[in-house]
Amino acid sequence: MPIAQRVARTLKRNELTLVPPEIEKYLSGLDHDPHPLLDMIERYAATQSFRDGARIIPFPIVGRLVGKIIYQLALMNRAERVFELGSGFGYSAYWFAKAMGRRGELFLTDGSAENLVRAETFLSQIPDGPAIHCMEGDALASLSRTKGSFDIIFLDLDKSSYPEAYSRALKRIRRGGLLIADNTLWSGKVADVRVQDADTRGIRKFNKLIFSNPALVSTILPVRDGLAVCLKK
Repeated sequence: MPIAQRVARTLKRNELTLVPPEIEKYLSGLDHDPHPLLDMIERYAATQSFRDGARIIPFPIVGRLVGKIIYQLALMNRAERVFELGSGFGYSAYWFAKAMGRRGELFLTDGSAENLVRAETFLSQIPDGPAIHCMEGDALASLSRTKGSFDIIFLDLDKSSYPEAYSRALKRIRRGGLLIADNTLWSGKVADVRVQDADTRGIRKFNKLIFSNPALVSTILPVRDGLAVCLKK
């Protein structure tokens, strides 16, 4: 059975993982930190879906395992300015906001005004949280309109746009900053040469770009749907 088909069988509600479900469950069970607001966001996510071509699929979120990673990376980086290219209703933003606290500035982008209102409502409940800037419309256009450099830029927009997002984002990240991208293993489809849709080709090209650039130290963590972490030297 092709890898993409095997991985697709693990898609339940808004959960996607490349590791065996038993390992996912074990790792998730190690975290006993209370996150009541996150529980609320996850309950909301479980009620949401959207159309992908002919399919109706659950609204994707990065999940707690990836969330804890980006939280840790933001802490280690001492991030104070983070830009998200694709935010949905604020699940990944929750983790960045928790890491930055009141000293931070967090920029959210989404094509849906309703998603951004929901995100702002959720994130405003974080005690001593960062300043939140919600930008409706094309994420890359929003990045172009925003001045200054960033400690972290997080990619989670249309996958066919990843190569262009790479090109634009890299110029805006400070030295020592991070480019982080979700879905870089794309349900295993990146490893199946028979899959040639625009999204898969976009992710393959992005992955080649980050590993061929000597100005970056890049890795892809095979957790959930693949998380790329790139340090700008």
